[in-house]
Amino acid sequence: MLTVVSLVGCSARVVKSFDNKELSVENYAIVKGVEDDYYTVMFSEYALLDVGQKPDVKTVGDPIIGYPDELHLLPGSYYINVRCVAITGMGKLEAWPSARMKLEAGSTYELECNDVGENKISLELTSKYQNQAASSD
Repeated sequence: MLTVVSLVGCSARVVKSFDNKELSVENYAIVKGVEDDYYTVMFSEYALLDVGQKPDVKTVGDPIIGYPDELHLLPGSYYINVRCVAITGMGKLEAWPSARMKLEAGSTYELECNDVGENKISLELTSKYQNQAASSD
């Protein structure tokens, strides 16, 4: 049974905040974790930050279900927590940085983890671009 749970967790690569809605790519933001030569970025939780409202934290990843590498979120201000993992000859390195981001509909944001020295990891926005709707040709 543990193997089945593990396989299901590995397949959850994209999480949407609008599960019951069919939206075109111009109506939501995409946040992607960038995998470079050293770190892999995966998402653990996010919260929509509405003025005057208590943030509703949504957990989207854990060691049992796995961690997605992409979020599809409605526009707004968010707190996003990620898991940065690097496998080295000395073992596994992990960090849990977070970012506050204002997401715009129709945009894709790419986040990358970087080693800034002194046992510190930064989470950086490496690119932002407009989503392209699929053509119907």
